[in-house]
Amino acid sequence: ETWFNSANVDCYNIEGYNHIYQYRTGKRGGGISLFLEEDKPYKLCENLSEQNSLYESLYIEIDKEIFQSSHNIIFGVIYRVPGTDIATFNDYIKTTLDNIKKEGKIAYIMGDININLLNSSTHAHTGDFVDTLFSRSFVPLITRPTRVTQNTATLIDNIITNNILENNCYK
Repeated sequence: ETWFNSANVDCYNIEGYNHIYQYRTGKRGGGISLFLEEDKPYKLCENLSEQNSLYESLYIEIDKEIFQSSHNIIFGVIYRVPGTDIATFNDYIKTTLDNIKKEGKIAYIMGDININLLNSSTHAHTGDFVDTLFSRSFVPLITRPTRVTQNTATLIDNIITNNILENNCYK
């Protein structure tokens, strides 16, 4: 979640990098952002990217030759608004991961998903989210709490990938 808006988004450019972003209009908070080295050509995946009142997502695709990979690579960022319907978000994730799998692409999806993976065995919608990942050959790369206070620990920020074997499951 970047909190970018039309007045501040240009303040966050980094020399030598393309800044690829979305921000909300008419509402505080939200927003997502990716930085990619300038010399790395990419295309925006409009069929995967989405922005609504429940979540925001942005995906880019990089040709396999850039990283000497056997398959094109998709990088995505997601922000899910806290307290919104997880079941609806799960439907979106199912469709997105199915599309990535169908196209035979490697993917890394990062974000503030606001679903506490530590509760997957006690919270039905969280369990459904984790089942969705695993059943589509995606795994979370972060396995320890990302937000820790004196009284709580949660795992709501993550990176998920389908690139799980020898750092490249498609080779």
